[in-house]
Amino acid sequence: MGSIMIEYNTTLTNLNEFSSLIFIDGDVFIHYNSALKNLSGFFNLKIIGGSISIERNAVLEELTSFSNLETVNGYMSIQMNEALTILNGFSNLHAVGGHLFVGSNPSLTDMFGFSSLQSVGEYLYFENRKVANMPLFSSLTSVGATLSFYRNDAIENLNGFSNLASVGGDLFVAYNAELRELTSFSGLRSVVGGVSIRRNPLLKELVGFSTLQYIGGDLYIENEEVQTFNAFSDTITVGGYIWISKNSKLQNMIGFLDLSSIGGFLDISSNTELNEMTAFSKLKSIGGDMSIQANDALTELSGFSNLQTVGGHIAFEMNPKLTKINQFSKLTSITGMFSIDSNDALKELTAFSTLQSIGGYMSIQNNPQLQHMNGFSNLISVGEDVKVEYNDALTDITFSSVTSVDGSIYVQNNPGLQEVRFCHEPKNITIVGWEQGNVGCTVLSPTKVPSTAPSSAPSVEASPESSTGVHGYADESSIAPESSSAGVIVGVVIFLLIACLFGLKYVHSKRQKKLPKNVDIGSHYTNAGSHYTNTGSHFSKVGTNCSINKSSISMVQPRKQYFHLNDVTC
Repeated sequence: MGSIMIEYNTTLTNLNEFSSLIFIDGDVFIHYNSALKNLSGFFNLKIIGGSISIERNAVLEELTSFSNLETVNGYMSIQMNEALTILNGFSNLHAVGGHLFVGSNPSLTDMFGFSSLQSVGEYLYFENRKVANMPLFSSLTSVGATLSFYRNDAIENLNGFSNLASVGGDLFVAYNAELRELTSFSGLRSVVGGVSIRRNPLLKELVGFSTLQYIGGDLYIENEEVQTFNAFSDTITVGGYIWISKNSKLQNMIGFLDLSSIGGFLDISSNTELNEMTAFSKLKSIGGDMSIQANDALTELSGFSNLQTVGGHIAFEMNPKLTKINQFSKLTSITGMFSIDSNDALKELTAFSTLQSIGGYMSIQNNPQLQHMNGFSNLISVGEDVKVEYNDALTDITFSSVTSVDGSIYVQNNPGLQEVRFCHEPKNITIVGWEQGNVGCTVLSPTKVPSTAPSSAPSVEASPESSTGVHGYADESSIAPESSSAGVIVGVVIFLLIACLFGLKYVHSKRQKKLPKNVDIGSHYTNAGSHYTNTGSHFSKVGTNCSINKSSISMVQPRKQYFHLNDVTC
């Protein structure tokens, strides 16, 4: 027999005349039958060669008539039947060649059957607001496309998929208002697409998926009430990104014990109570960015002891309680930028001793308790600028191996900084804020604030070799008293004689182009020595030789003040 189409009947109440059917070669469409209450005529039907669709039958109350149906070669769709309360008629169904969709049946409360179903050729989709118990799919081993559980407001668990081994598309579990448990995928080994577990407001534990080895797409975890994460322990590869974000109650993360590679980015952010993370111990490569941001309770970052390459950026930012970054002992290259910014409690930065190259810029900023920056002993090259700024407690910086920076090095506004060391001669590197030194772990000298006073004369007369690296503004914390050695004194005397012969203002006007237009004298005065004193919001020179016109000083941005050399008079 070919296809059967039963549609738009206002008086039809039953289908008893089809009771002798065993095989239908085509499709079965039962649509828009306003008086049809049951489908009792299909008790003997075993095979549908095409598809079956049961839709928009306003008074259809139950589906118990397909108990002998074994195969549907096409798709199966049961949707928008307003009075349907029970779906219990497919206990012998073995295979659906296309998709299986059960959704938008507003009165459906009970689903049974499907216990013999072994495969669905395309997607399997459930969306029913009142169904409290998901039917047991205990024989189901494969879904050809996406498996989706979306907006099932009454379902509390998904315990019926213990033998499911593969999903050919995405696995999507989202917006299920009463879902409390997700432990049913104990046999799942591969998901060709992505896995998304999102916005399930009562889900408190994310455990399971212990046999899942391969995720071809993205992994997205976002659930407000999840407190414990111990899942994906056997997962080896994630082809897309991993995004674990906005899990506001998540306290620890232990999974991903065998994960070796991530094709996209890794983002662990805005998990406000996350305090422990020991996952990713076997991770070797990240194809995109790595971002650990805004995890308010995270104190220690561990678990990346085998990570070797990052194909994008690395950013550890805005983790206010993070004190240590550990175990990046095999990381050798970062294709993009490297940023450690605004971690208020970070004290140590010793985990990157094997890092050799950074393709983008390097930024270490706004870490007020960071004391030492000596953990980059094998770093050779940086593709853009290096910025080490606004680290209030930082005392020393060591670049043991750096020989190439395709940009400038900015060392500024670190009020406690005392020394910067290079152990190899930097090639074509401009150092802003500190004078370039010599070979052999030399301590670089802080850039001096220019002045026409005798004690500042060596800075004004600096040789081209020592001044070429000074562009922009100097770190006021680096201002230090001049050397009292005899050579310096002689140089000062010679300079004063020359200045008296030609006139100090003339010297300044002629050499204006060799000096920075603006000089930053900061808003912190701890290392200002005896050269400058704080006079409210302005500065004045101690002594009678030179002074700065106070009216020329103005705030340009927080923590920076500027004056022009033309405003220095003697």
